[in-house]
Amino acid sequence: FTVLLSYSVEFRTLAARSSWNEEALLAAFTESLNYQVQNQLALCPQPQSLEELIRLAISIDKHQHELQYQNSSTRTFPTPDHHHESGPRPSAEPTIMEEPMQMGRARLSREERSHRI
Repeated sequence: FTVLLSYSVEFRTLAARSSWNEEALLAAFTESLNYQVQNQLALCPQPQSLEELIRLAISIDKHQHELQYQNSSTRTFPTPDHHHESGPRPSAEPTIMEEPMQMGRARLSREERSHRI
């Protein structure tokens, strides 16, 4: 039971109470959809009725949720292979690190100030 399915029931109820024409209802429902469903709808022939639009949007939304579920359940992450290491090994010598940049307002000596000017 998707959010869009329950939203479409509420939208139908409000649409039945309104005096809006079919074109206005189609536009309002389309604009209320998330951008992913809107993008998929743009690839389909334009529905001629609100019911057709709602069925198509729910179908797209359901398909997207299924894909999202499949992608999250089949995602595998590579694990490091400790048996076959390749490439150079890190040396035991410490790396010389540069001093980080000093931030803030430091006062310059007169000599440093005259040197910079």
